[in-house]
Amino acid sequence: MLLPLRTGGSRPPLFCVHPGAGLSWCYAALLAHIGPEHPVYGLQARGIGKPEPLPATVEEAAADYLAHLRAVQPEGPYRLLGWSIGGHIAHAIATELQRQGEEVELLAILDSFPMTWRHGESVPAEREIVAANLRGIGFPFEESELADGAFPVERYREFLRRGNYAMAHLGAEEILAMKDLWVNNTRLMWGFTPGRFTGDVMFFTAGRTAADILRRRGPETWRPFVTGEIRDEDAEGTYLVLVNDEGQHSLWPSFVEVPAGWTVALEESARQACLDYINEHWTDMRPKSLIAAMDGDAA
Repeated sequence: MLLPLRTGGSRPPLFCVHPGAGLSWCYAALLAHIGPEHPVYGLQARGIGKPEPLPATVEEAAADYLAHLRAVQPEGPYRLLGWSIGGHIAHAIATELQRQGEEVELLAILDSFPMTWRHGESVPAEREIVAANLRGIGFPFEESELADGAFPVERYREFLRRGNYAMAHLGAEEILAMKDLWVNNTRLMWGFTPGRFTGDVMFFTAGRTAADILRRRGPETWRPFVTGEIRDEDAEGTYLVLVNDEGQHSLWPSFVEVPAGWTVALEESARQACLDYINEHWTDMRPKSLIAAMDGDAA
């Protein structure tokens, strides 16, 4: 549940909530850019290491994570960051902390949007969710391989090994657990109506997001659920749209090397140019707005 990325430091910790696949390893890359005075913890989903009941709602996941968070930091001020489904859960944790009378001094949301515009629509079946993700990464499969909850796990593991994906070392049971987590997290997002957070939110949008998508998935979609300013950071040239080995499209900071298992979601020529640029220049770039907020210097 709680992944200690850096336990030392004199400042309040930054708690980072996992994206769709349930793991928080990705946040380890922040350690090179956030000063050593800041402890950093990842919050990971249940059900990966051993079979466990999965949450039925975002609120249930938030309550579970909050108990682990408060075991490390019993009192505020709290600092929360969430990416993808993690943005929903971080927002739910923040509103619950405020309900309990605690201070939340930083709520940062990365590429995560309320899905209230989908309310009233039927939630996709597991087969549809899994198929969409497999198509997204170019994994060839027959529809019959997904019938009745089946999954071609051994072929998928071989696909990961050939592609040198970060998940290639995971066993069959772990792969299946992450598939179940992904499906469950998709359903949680569809059914979540956020509470109202009192304060400002730092929001990061992928700079290349199409205008029609931004109308449904822009920072202002959080407006009914935030009383203060939504500080939309200009992600153009700083954040990239990636696709990962689960078919998830999400945001990645260009000041961090693109991790194994992820590729930039661009045309091949542009993708390679981006990767070459990152490989050459990433060490000279810093997540300045997030660091400023962590240091209490945000505008």
